[in-house]
Amino acid sequence: MSRSLILVSLLFNVFWALCVIGQERALWITLPALCVHSFLRAKSLPTVLGIMVLGITMDSLLIWQGVFVFATPWMPLWLGALWAGFGIFFWYLLPVISRFPAWQFVPVMAVAATGSYYAGFALEAVSLPLSLPSTLAVVFGCWCVFCTMLHWWSSFAAPDYISESKAHMD
Repeated sequence: MSRSLILVSLLFNVFWALCVIGQERALWITLPALCVHSFLRAKSLPTVLGIMVLGITMDSLLIWQGVFVFATPWMPLWLGALWAGFGIFFWYLLPVISRFPAWQFVPVMAVAATGSYYAGFALEAVSLPLSLPSTLAVVFGCWCVFCTMLHWWSSFAAPDYISESKAHMD
């Protein structure tokens, strides 16, 4: 694993913590960070926006179905920022994702994502009205579908990404 990939992963985890723990109070950091990245890596915008739309749609459906409850009746802005951050993280992961078959990538990412939702619950960023096992099962299932789409997406986007972006990955 390259040092730049490790750095991007660490930065995403810091970004995740800022969004989940800081929520709206941290938007003064998270939104400018997203803007700076968008300016510096404009070619990432189609991927970032696509992932953001898919993620917000998935979480909105889970909110609408009563799987997640937030302090507001709508999806909080910090969660939208988190999806943009995940889109950026995904963009940097494209060359890595495309190296693995879906049967390896999907379950690993789905478990990791389910764990992050559980951490958000433990940090009181989201309420889970269903039983914890039921909620985690639904989230895992949603992320299996979502990760299958991400893997499919990486098979198309990775060749363009790799040919245009060798400078920022080892």
